[in-house]
Amino acid sequence: MKTMMTLHLSEVHHIMEETQMNRDTYEKIVALRLPGMAKTYLEQEEMEDIRQLTFDQRLELLVDAEVDSQRIHKIERLINNAHFAESKASITQIKYYADRHLDKEQILSLATNEYIKKHENVLIIGATGAGNYVKLEIM
Repeated sequence: MKTMMTLHLSEVHHIMEETQMNRDTYEKIVALRLPGMAKTYLEQEEMEDIRQLTFDQRLELLVDAEVDSQRIHKIERLINNAHFAESKASITQIKYYADRHLDKEQILSLATNEYIKKHENVLIIGATGAGNYVKLEIM
C-alpha cells in the first residue's frame, strides 16, 4: 500500500502542475487511505474533456472507483485468508469437455457473484472425489 502511495506521490508533481490545491486535495485523499479515489483523481487530471462533466458526475466517478477498489481488495484479502489449496485457480482454466457436462454460461454467470447480491443459494453436487471442492474454490 505504501509503495502505491509513494508511486502516486512521485507522479503527482508533474501531473498536477496547475495548482497547489490539486496537490493538496490529492494528498488528502491519499492520507484518508482512499487509493481507488486517488488513482482516479490522477487519471481525471490527465483527461482534457473531464471538465465537461458536472461536479456530481466527477464525484460519482471518484466514489465508484473507491468502492470498486475496496471491493476488490476485500475479495483478495478473503481469498488469501481462506488458504485455499488452489488459490491461483481461475474461471478461465476450466475445461468444458463434453463428458464433464458443464454449462459454460451458468458457470460464467456464477462467476459474476450476482447470486450473492440477490441473496440466492448455490448448491454444487456431484460424486465424491469429483472435484467439487476445486469447483467451489474456482467460484
